[in-house]
Amino acid sequence: MSLFRLVVTSFKRKTVEEGEILTTSGVAKQKKSDIEAMKVFTRRKVLNKSSAGALMSLPSTKPSSPSVLTGIPSPIHQSQPVSTTSMGPGLAQEPQAISEMTIANKSTLAIPSTSTHLENSRGFEKHTKTHNAELELEEHMRTHNAELEEHLRTYNAEIQEQMRTYNIELEPIRAHNEALKKHIRTFGKELRRHTKTYKAELENHMGTHNRASKEQMKTHNADISEQMRTQNVESKEHIRTYNAESREHMTSCNAEKTGEAGEILTTSGVAKQKKSDIEAMKESFYKEKSRDREKRAKIQVSLTE
Repeated sequence: MSLFRLVVTSFKRKTVEEGEILTTSGVAKQKKSDIEAMKVFTRRKVLNKSSAGALMSLPSTKPSSPSVLTGIPSPIHQSQPVSTTSMGPGLAQEPQAISEMTIANKSTLAIPSTSTHLENSRGFEKHTKTHNAELELEEHMRTHNAELEEHLRTYNAEIQEQMRTYNIELEPIRAHNEALKKHIRTFGKELRRHTKTYKAELENHMGTHNRASKEQMKTHNADISEQMRTQNVESKEHIRTYNAESREHMTSCNAEKTGEAGEILTTSGVAKQKKSDIEAMKESFYKEKSRDREKRAKIQVSLTE
């Protein structure tokens, strides 16, 4: 039992040393399965070596020889003892003690049959094939990982080269965009300055125009007022002159009519005639005044526009 533990310990140490370069999770899982398989293989090997002394006297059978099936020498045909170079000093004598005990108790040792040995050999052959397939798969995975890393390096280099080329091609577009942004900022500043100047000029122009319009309206109103006063004075003077002439005419007419014999004319007809003339003069005066109002309204509308 101590020999088995020693062999397993040395195999574990060797397996760990070989497995230090495996970094991926898939390879780690593969290593674990290899360790389990090698445990089974070591256990069978120790059992075969423990019974090697008892089986050396048996005749060799060619069909059942593992060397014929697998090309690996069978423990039955190995006459050399188990190597103890990797064992510690305390366990170096155990194989010899086991051999002596086997020779001493040869008559009482249970010797496995040829069919059992053949079955073990076939199982070992199957395990060897499986282990070789696993090793080939591990080598294939290493090769695949190396190819994948090389492909990734090549792909990254191509992507970086494309990005450099793309950045070089984008440089004129970036420069154009910067120039366009600068032009937009300059144009916005000029537009705001122009708008401010235009508003100031418009306000100044409107103020000047309004002041001129007010001054013109004042002048026009003064002229209209002066014309109205002149027309009123003339109208009053005309009415007074007309009334004086009418009275004088009425006086002379009355004197003439009174002196004539048989006339029946009275002053009522002359008075009616004078009244109608006064109404006609008033109507003419009001018409003239309405025309002046219309003219003033038109002038005010034109100034407002």
